[in-house]
Amino acid sequence: MHRSKPTTITAVGLGLALLFQPALAATEAHVDYQLEMGSVVHQTYSCVFAGTVTANGKVCPGAHVMANLEGKHGQDVTQNAEADDQGHYSLQVTVEGRPQDETLWKLTAKAAVIGSSPSELEGRVILPEETTVMIERSIQLDGNGV
Repeated sequence: MHRSKPTTITAVGLGLALLFQPALAATEAHVDYQLEMGSVVHQTYSCVFAGTVTANGKVCPGAHVMANLEGKHGQDVTQNAEADDQGHYSLQVTVEGRPQDETLWKLTAKAAVIGSSPSELEGRVILPEETTVMIERSIQLDGNGV
């Protein structure tokens, strides 16, 4: 009886190795298989942060705002903006991910006044199917911003 060596097939990039062991008595074999993998396609997401910076109930023009995103796959992306004359800010940060990935974010704002203390907001977002994510947050500074 002739014994054949197992055949290994590796699917490059998928981390799969399939091992086929031929039947001992068969001279011909037919193997049916189907591989189904979940979505592995990464998308570029645009996370848009917007809001108003205030201190003591008044708008804080010129406040410095920084958004930081920490993606599931080790990404750490930061973007900066300055609040307009009405204290409004808007900034866009792009991150790679897949639907249902969790992305952590942190907003830091500091008034344009020397010696002012920064304020921070933190949160997370689960990436949706759509590639634009709106995160609207107003930031209240500790009384020293205006």
